[in-house]
Parts: sequence; C-alpha cells; structure tokens
Amino acid sequence: MGKHQDQETLRVLTANDLLTGEVVFLTSQGTWSRDLDQARLAQTSQELASLDAVAASAAIEAATVGAYVIEVGRDPDGGLCPLAPREKIRLLGPLTQPGVEHPDPAQIDAIAERPLAGFATASRSGGGDDHVSL
Repeated sequence: MGKHQDQETLRVLTANDLLTGEVVFLTSQGTWSRDLDQARLAQTSQELASLDAVAASAAIEAATVGAYVIEVGRDPDGGLCPLAPREKIRLLGPLTQPGVEHPDPAQIDAIAERPLAGFATASRSGGGDDHVSL
C-alpha cells in the first residue's frame, strides 16, 4: 500500500491485556484503552522514541504483554485505523475462541482492505463501496 505524500505517518503503541488478551492502546494519560481513537499519537521522532521507551518498560508493568508500535491512518470518517491488514484483523479479537461467533470471512477481507483517507489501496475482490466499521 503506497502512502500519499502529504499524509503524515502516525504511530501508536499497542499491546495485549495480560488478563483478558484484548488488544489495547496506550493513551495520552498513560493508561491502556481498547479504543484506538483514544490512543496517544506519535508523529515526530521524539514522540516515537517516547513510545518505544514505554514499549520497552511495558512488560515490567505486568498489565500488558507484547507491546509494540504500529502505523495508523485516518479512515474516511476521521477515526484511526491500522495500516497493516494484520493489525486490522487483530482488532476483531481471537478468531478461534470456542463458543464465540466467528466473523464472516468477507468481513475480515473488508476490514483488511478498508481504504484510508490519503492512502491508495488495491482490492482483491474487484472493488465496491461496502466497508465494514471496526
């Protein structure tokens, strides 16, 4: 996926909640939230270094595991959306949890290929305007 030249790269810190396994994001208040739109954004190299430092110390906190920085963009509604298909799918939650209704494969594909404002996307399905909100 090619990045539009005037679109700034935004990054957030993500992890998994140690007790629930849910995907969480570091907020500007230094807490963890399941809501991506509450995430603390890093745009500069200094802000990114700060997120990296938090990621390195997150394991010590013992509330989260696997903290790392991901790139995000803005969806057509102005909300945050991960750029990588893996991260978009990760927001759906466990796909193999017993007793939980699994997302329709078409929904997963739609989320993985969801267009972002200022970003060009390629569609495997041939296009269409059927987008799925996270």
